[in-house]
Amino acid sequence: MNLQRSMLAKVREEVGFMWNMSSNFEQISVDYPVISAYERWPTSYKVGFMRNRKDVLVDRSFATTNVPGERLIQVDADHFQIYTISPQTLLEEAITRLALTVKQATSPSALGTVNSTLEADDVAAALDQLWLNTPAASRIAKDDKHIHSSQQDSLPPDSGVQSPEGATIGSSNVAAGYEIVPAAGAVAATTPAVKLPCYMVKQHSRAGGCIGRDNVLEMIDEALLPTAPGAELYSTQEIKSFAICGLGGLGKTQIALEFARTRKRHFDAIFFVYADSLTKLAESFDNIAKELGLADKTQVDNSVVNRDRVLEWLNLPLKHARGQDNEDVPLAADAYANYLLIFDNADEPELLTEYWPMTGTGSILVTSRDPLTKSRIYSNNGIDLEPLDQEHAAQLLQSLTGYDSPSDHEVAVQIATRMGGLPLALQQIAGRIQRKHLTFREFLGLYEKPAFQQDVHQSKERGFGNAYERMLLDVWSLDNLKPEAVRLLECCALLDPDRIPESIFLAEDNEVPGSLSDPMKFEVARTDLIKGSLVKRLHGQSVLTVHRVLQDSIRVRMPSQRFCDVFVAVMNMIIRAWPSQALSFAFEPTLWTTYGILLPHIEHLIEMLERAVPFKESADDAGKFVALLVKAGWYQHERGNYEDALSMFEKASHIVSPWSTVLGRIVADIDFCITNSTSFTKDWGKRALSAERNMAYRLAHPDDVFNLAIAHNEMSYYYNEQGRYRDAVHHGLQALAVYQHMEMYRTGEALAINPRINIAHAHYWLGELAEAESYALRCLERIEMNQYEWDFNANRTGNTLYILGNIRRMQGALDESFVLYKRSLDHYKSTLGELHAHTLKVYVKVADHYTQRGEFELAT
Repeated sequence: MNLQRSMLAKVREEVGFMWNMSSNFEQISVDYPVISAYERWPTSYKVGFMRNRKDVLVDRSFATTNVPGERLIQVDADHFQIYTISPQTLLEEAITRLALTVKQATSPSALGTVNSTLEADDVAAALDQLWLNTPAASRIAKDDKHIHSSQQDSLPPDSGVQSPEGATIGSSNVAAGYEIVPAAGAVAATTPAVKLPCYMVKQHSRAGGCIGRDNVLEMIDEALLPTAPGAELYSTQEIKSFAICGLGGLGKTQIALEFARTRKRHFDAIFFVYADSLTKLAESFDNIAKELGLADKTQVDNSVVNRDRVLEWLNLPLKHARGQDNEDVPLAADAYANYLLIFDNADEPELLTEYWPMTGTGSILVTSRDPLTKSRIYSNNGIDLEPLDQEHAAQLLQSLTGYDSPSDHEVAVQIATRMGGLPLALQQIAGRIQRKHLTFREFLGLYEKPAFQQDVHQSKERGFGNAYERMLLDVWSLDNLKPEAVRLLECCALLDPDRIPESIFLAEDNEVPGSLSDPMKFEVARTDLIKGSLVKRLHGQSVLTVHRVLQDSIRVRMPSQRFCDVFVAVMNMIIRAWPSQALSFAFEPTLWTTYGILLPHIEHLIEMLERAVPFKESADDAGKFVALLVKAGWYQHERGNYEDALSMFEKASHIVSPWSTVLGRIVADIDFCITNSTSFTKDWGKRALSAERNMAYRLAHPDDVFNLAIAHNEMSYYYNEQGRYRDAVHHGLQALAVYQHMEMYRTGEALAINPRINIAHAHYWLGELAEAESYALRCLERIEMNQYEWDFNANRTGNTLYILGNIRRMQGALDESFVLYKRSLDHYKSTLGELHAHTLKVYVKVADHYTQRGEFELAT
């Protein structure tokens, strides 16, 4: 670590020296020819641990000095070969001609006695010596294969050039006949005087301040505040830097401005630089040069010159001028100025390369949407800014509107939650609330209406300062995104924002617009969105998240037809992602995790129907969506969430109603599902209507034997509830007959367990225990033959054990009954959970047994 610090200190010293030397060079004019050579081929070099890059290190622009008479020559070499002057090349010819020009222009008084000719070998040897005397070549190993006397053959033998007698051709003698003319005016200072203090920070409104951002400001304090004078030698100091990254609208610029305003006393200069384009960067550095006094405000200078002037001072930020008369005097620690340089909206961090100081006592604060900006700046220091939490977001909204009563706070929290804690959105809606004289509750109700939501996103509110005089649509411009990235973002806008599995985009034969199912196209789109912080990818997971207000904004942008097209595409991807089952209404618990991941996205699509109905003219699309809702509702039913399941089924029924004549089977499926869920919600009126309507449809379509059997079985269950036990037995036997005559007998026999259980229940309540026992034992035998049935089918297995427990209890076999209840309870707990209705009913039976035994502690 000490070695690294000493090396860094040495590098900083050399960088400062190079800047000063370059500056001095620009202050003089030369009146003799100059040859500048640059490389054609890239050079391989290390940039980190086990990482290599290949670049042309000295290209034409890098080699150019812009002195009069300069000639630029490209050499067929990389950086390690550039010093080799090969014979019969353009560079060798140019140097030879330069040597001849020097010889002809040099008088005998300057060089001594000169022969009329120079031998070619003498010129080549002298040039070779001249090259080897340069600092770069002197550092090359002596045995380097490129350094040989082969250059001695670089001049034609008949050149007629001879070495001057008693003279050595070297850099000092080459220039002997030329005058170095200083630029107009006095000799330039090594470090020019600047005007301090210098604070160039744009004005901004402090409405709302930086509520909820104290922790971020503290992090910036730790990273950027200058150390006390004398605490650290200048040569060992590093540029301090910190990056604030995140989605547009989170308040990154506000935090940077608040830091500059409240920490102003710590800095001698503060510069706010617009960094979203090279043009703005150049303009900002032009202004800095003029405000510091490095450029004349009345003159229009070259932007590159002004940039270099500013960078020269930033690399060696002295408070006072330093010239040739005092450049060797040691400087005190307080001779260096502390500056804060803010690069705002640096969404393309590579643009900062030519504007980033290499050394100095400065602090640099960067705001960017690109999360990689933290790792591209030198200190790897920064934060991915998150939205405000609920309380701070509500506090911000109340402070902006003045609605600060306790009764307003609860609704403010609801609005803050709906806005996802996004400061810009809260600023916008605060202005809208005040302009329209709305209460918080009125706004919350209106915002869910698509027309009002569109109005909010497309309006400008100017009441809170220039920083927020923008539409929300402007903040998230999509113009610079790749087409596939826009399509991916549109799809994300219709999905639940918190956890979007990437797998649903990558399913084979996906109909996502733009073929995002291609992994390469998807990766390009995802990278583009992540770069702009429009989506985030959860670490270690193939899951995306997107901000809710951004979703609102994206949907507002979409024309109605585009919205409908994207809706159908997203619907189809979820349908493909939903695992298929051999039986329509028997979901394996092993797949519940997958269903649980997809369910929020189905619910979000239902909410999107308020914006537009994408299948007004397509019964096929309507049928697909309703079938998906039925599956999602049945999953809820199997998890014991009967109210949620019933709500899903009723929404499906409402959507399909215009198509009931052509989608009769789906309507019957919905009735079947409602019949099941109302059994637990105890809505007997709905249950009776749905059960009878489902049965009527199935009897009218007897060819659909599978669903006919299910309908009979459900009627058997329904009649047991109503106390109509003979009718229950009748429909149970009808279902059993259908199942047993199915072509796939094994499947039919397995499904026959359900009607047998219903028949057993009916005989039990009729007091016909022998018949009840016969049907129940047949169920248990069938279940125990198949481990799959035993492990997963909670309703069949648990119900069979439960009814057998009831039968044994009625027969007086209490111990056997208790064992059966315990087995039923254990099975329900392991498959349906502790709080499922089936689990709870068996808990009652087990507790009753413990009570009869006098084991009251276990009973509780």
